[in-house]
Amino acid sequence: MNESTNRQKLRALTSRITKDLMRFVRGEETRSVALGADEWDPFVSEDNFVRGALFDPYPWDLTIDPAGGFIPDSDVEELEVSIVIEDVPGSGLNVSGGDQPAGTGGEGIDVIVRTDGPLSRKDLAFLHREIMNSVAHELEHKTQKGPFKAPGRGERYYSGLMGASEGSPKFQYLMEPDEIAAHVIGYAANSRSMRELEDEIADLLAGYQKKGWINKTEVNQVFDAWTGWAKRNLKQKRFRT
Repeated sequence: MNESTNRQKLRALTSRITKDLMRFVRGEETRSVALGADEWDPFVSEDNFVRGALFDPYPWDLTIDPAGGFIPDSDVEELEVSIVIEDVPGSGLNVSGGDQPAGTGGEGIDVIVRTDGPLSRKDLAFLHREIMNSVAHELEHKTQKGPFKAPGRGERYYSGLMGASEGSPKFQYLMEPDEIAAHVIGYAANSRSMRELEDEIADLLAGYQKKGWINKTEVNQVFDAWTGWAKRNLKQKRFRT
């Protein structure tokens, strides 16, 4: 299976997981089991906990790099996904992702949704974008190393990415080759063109600069590194027009 086919399967899996997580956010029935607040301790306080769940495993039918040292137990491996919703007054809406599902020692991802009161239709649209971004980001990390590592995640994949040993901690983090790929794939999931992707990246970095996490010089370096990788690696038609 080539990189293009693997990437298509990743997009389909991202969409499927996002739809299921949004059903949970809206309070609809899902194929999942309820989890308690203690499964996210200390990341989510019991006072802010609304509800959480572990979903039925998703098949991971992408090609796994045999050179990674992991031999699949079957033709298709499984990915586990968990989600928690917490309500924090005054916090606004926020979504974050993690590489370890709650409630299990299995291989998968976790999504934390922070809300601030009842959700409007606009809020749900925002959460859909942010959840898809986080899911795509975390699935990209799964392809980079470990039992789900995909073929082709070597020097060529990260060509031109040097990292950074100086600068602010946030800058060094954003310049890590694996984080560049994951962030770009995350924001590309909701972008309809390279221009739109560039605008998304610029907005994110402007927010980080406003918070004082990175300076203007670092913003420019991160922007160039991310968009350069995107132009070399995003092959879909919408990013080539």
